[in-house]
Amino acid sequence: MTWIHSANKWGTDGNDRVFPQAESFEAFLATLYDDEQQSDYTGWHRPIYDKLAKDLAV
Repeated sequence: MTWIHSANKWGTDGNDRVFPQAESFEAFLATLYDDEQQSDYTGWHRPIYDKLAKDLAV
């Protein structure tokens, strides 16, 4: 299923249904990908926030 965007407040007409995206969070993450041109990354990336990024220590 896909999530249908609505600007209505949660619980009001047109924004009152949960749309499951995957069976688990891990399964959801597995569906996230970008194309070779990184067009998705280009669309959401905001360079001004790069200085706020922190390395993930695992």
